Amino acid sequence: MSEAEKNNQSTASVGGLIVLAVIGFFVYQHFHPKWRGLYEVTNSNAIYASQEFGTYEECSAWAASSQAPGRINFECGTRCKAPTRPIQPWECDETRAPEL
Repeated sequence: MSEAEKNNQSTASVGGLIVLAVIGFFVYQHFHPKWRGLYEVTNSNAIYASQEFGTYEECSAWAASSQAPGRINFECGTRCKAPTRPIQPWECDETRAPEL
């Protein structure tokens, strides 16, 4: 095998590994969604969101520790999209009430 053929084979192997890594990342993201805590504030039409969490349990613990006067209707959601206009709600694929 010539030197050029070895280099081409090596480049193809590296390219294949990169493609597999990218596919693996998207599969992982699909089956391990991030959770986000959402809550309302009394007398406000706004919904506020937390940072993302790796599990529902982490989100639920955040909700339990974030209880304060005026904060109501806590939820944890997956794959949440922020509203594009001020009064629109957050849209999530799945929401659950946290275990408070």
